[in-house]
Amino acid sequence: FIINNMKKQKNNEWNELAEEVDEQNIKQKVYDDVFIKFCSPDCKNKTILDYGCGTGDIAKRLESSVKLIEAYDESKEMRKSAIKKLGKVVYSNHNKIPRNKYDTVLSSLVLCVVNNREAKRIVKQVYNSLKSKGTAYIGFCNPLDFKIKETKLQFRLPTGDNYKTEHEYKKKIKIGDGEFFEMTDKHRPLEFYEGLFEKVGFKILKKKFSLSETIKGRKCSDFIIYKLKKQ
Repeated sequence: FIINNMKKQKNNEWNELAEEVDEQNIKQKVYDDVFIKFCSPDCKNKTILDYGCGTGDIAKRLESSVKLIEAYDESKEMRKSAIKKLGKVVYSNHNKIPRNKYDTVLSSLVLCVVNNREAKRIVKQVYNSLKSKGTAYIGFCNPLDFKIKETKLQFRLPTGDNYKTEHEYKKKIKIGDGEFFEMTDKHRPLEFYEGLFEKVGFKILKKKFSLSETIKGRKCSDFIIYKLKKQ
């Protein structure tokens, strides 16, 4: 009951955010552009799955250069927006995603909003949906900068926990014109994610940070993206 209630709460957060996310020009510059440039070489003329496609922005921008692109999202409102942009059905049930079908799988800002059990399931499913030697690009909130209170994109509300301690924290995503959307996020050290990737069989090839900025003399980035190879 507790897990289902938490899941419902998270879905409600994302359903509400779906109404605003298309207006986030800041996010596009800070994160989406970097993600697309990073993954594009492994998407051209390939079969692609966007796992957790949100409103479909990234999938839409890649669509013209790929052989096939399919998508999945748990949120009903996000799927509605993605279907309008992509003109195709978006998977509503992760159990229907085919195994061993895709050359490249993208998963953007999904892992940092789910619990450990769900994160492990998602990474395993991304792995299983790839063809042999396929490539995955997985982006999530950068835990190295979890103590930074404000960036161009968001306000973070530190809890006082240290880097190694897994914990939830609140953040406020800037939408524009002084407005923001508050939601709950997960902090886990990078070692958690890297260990998870390697445990399911991925080889870590490269990692890339989103657009950086300097805050009080320190360079920081809101997000980090991993390039992974199915072995």
